[in-house]
Amino acid sequence: MRLFLVVSFLFLIENAYCQLSLSYIPAKENFIYAGVDNIVTINGLKQLENPVVTVVWGSLKKTGDQSFSINPMNVDSCLIFVKNFLDTQFTFSIKVKPIPEPDPYLNRIIRNGFSSNIEVRALDSLFLTINNFDWKVLFKIDSFKITRITSQSIKTITNIGAQFSVKAKELMKIASCLRW
Repeated sequence: MRLFLVVSFLFLIENAYCQLSLSYIPAKENFIYAGVDNIVTINGLKQLENPVVTVVWGSLKKTGDQSFSINPMNVDSCLIFVKNFLDTQFTFSIKVKPIPEPDPYLNRIIRNGFSSNIEVRALDSLFLTINNFDWKVLFKIDSFKITRITSQSIKTITNIGAQFSVKAKELMKIASCLRW
């Protein structure tokens, strides 16, 4: 007589659910600036298979595994969408601020009010910068106007670039003082 031994194994497979979470971290603050490239890290992006990251109201460039350069076009907010192959979508809204107004410098010296004739004659360039700002922002000066007002006339010249032209230097030499 043959005896068959039947052994059966019961495998219990439970569905394991894990919650996928992503978060974003701007490189400097809890907001980004309009009109410039801002580095943003999206934590948890490696958990997704074939993630697609898009931005509304701005441009996006990938700079690393989880980091992106975002350049928002408007001031208010910028939307980031992250989507994977299962159509799971995450949406982030980042606050967008304008870059502060730059301060003008003449010969890299800032001053409000008047300058003497001797100081005015030594000036040869205009420079713009933002004081007390976390990022270094470089401004290119395309042109600016210098106006000399006397009791008899008003003379205005347009200077191209940041360096004073010959005409601008001549106008500055005859100035008795400078108000800026």
